[in-house]
Amino acid sequence: MRRDLRLAATVAVLLLAVASSALAAASANRPPKFRAGAVMVTWNNEYDIVSGAPAISAQTARIKLARGAVDPDGDRVRYRWTATNGKITGNGLRATWVRVVTVPDQVKPGVVTVTALDGRGGKAVRKLVFD
Repeated sequence: MRRDLRLAATVAVLLLAVASSALAAASANRPPKFRAGAVMVTWNNEYDIVSGAPAISAQTARIKLARGAVDPDGDRVRYRWTATNGKITGNGLRATWVRVVTVPDQVKPGVVTVTALDGRGGKAVRKLVFD
């Protein structure tokens, strides 16, 4: 009788471990993904719609992702903006980048990176190269 109880307890613990493992695998976090779409860059009251590597020569560029990222788990997506030079300030899908001026009327090339974060460790990265 004791042996049967131990065996039943062992089986129950194993089943619980398997069920817990399957539940953890099913609830694994999936990272956000940027949707296909253009990026709008404005400078000096003009604008351009680009899809990869814009050639903008103005000192200040305003960048807007026309389509952001979606998270397959339904997590809220937040954005972080960085730039290789100058100062960038971002708020959601929009950012303003003030670039470094090397000599009068010439700006330093750079890369702007926007990272979509889901708050659970998932992320997607999109880079824009400026000449």
